[in-house]
This record gives sequence, C-alpha cells and structure tokens, in this order.
Amino acid sequence: MGASGSKRELSEEEIEFLLKQTKYDREAIKKWHEAFIKDCPDGRLTRKKFMKVYSMFCPGKNTEAFRSHLFRTFDANGDGHISFREFLLTLDMTSSAKPEEKLKLAFKMYDVDGNGYIEIHEMTHILDSIYSMMGVPAWVRGAPLCGPLSRVS
Repeated sequence: MGASGSKRELSEEEIEFLLKQTKYDREAIKKWHEAFIKDCPDGRLTRKKFMKVYSMFCPGKNTEAFRSHLFRTFDANGDGHISFREFLLTLDMTSSAKPEEKLKLAFKMYDVDGNGYIEIHEMTHILDSIYSMMGVPAWVRGAPLCGPLSRVS
C-alpha cells in the first residue's frame, strides 16, 4: 500500500483517496485513524496484534486458522502488516460495499494461494477453520459424510 498507508500522520492525499474509495467522511476517517494510531503507534497493525485483538471477539473459540485467513485478506499488499489504508478499505467493504464487492473480498479469502481459483484443498481448509471456530470436533470435521470435504466434492 506504499508509504502513505503506513505513516503515523494522515496526509491530505491519503484522506482524499479514502474519501473517494470509502463511504466515510473526513471526520470519520480522522477518528478511525486516531484510534488506529492509538492501538498501532507505528501505523501498522502486526499479525500478532491482529490475532490477539480478534481473539477477544470470540473468547473460548478456536479462531486461529480463521484469524490467519482474515489477516491475509486485510493485508492487501502482503507485507505482513495491515496499514491504516488497508484497514479502512477492508472495514468499509465489509460494512457497506455492494454484494459484488463483498463477494470479491470473500473470494480473496478463500483463494489462499492467490491464483484466481478456489481449489478444493483451499475450500476444505477454509471450511475446516470455520467449523473449528464454531467448536465442531475434529473427528466430525474429518468424517466422510459431514466434514468440509463432503460439502465441496
């Protein structure tokens, strides 16, 4: 996302970009940025912090695999960090985008290797992480008639 996506200060250029690309107005962008910088003083959300924060939303659930897929989806440029730009664009897409845009985001999450196709092993991996998060026991997830593979075959 470039340097402008990871700076502590929000440039006018970055604000203009986010005004055009999201539903947020100038004040909302500044407030989101202020909160983001409070939690991530260097302007980048690390994988470790993302995993910790997300686990608070689902206490007691096995969300590690699913959190990993979410992090990869938020980290649009694949640099191992989520910049404010990546954060706000993804937040906007999940909350207010058209269904087609939401589908593109979901496709990106399922297309683990980024080759433009959702292969059976990718679908199985994602479904298994969702079932794990829901607390479905591993022996049920792997069963031939009710595991993730049975739903994508």
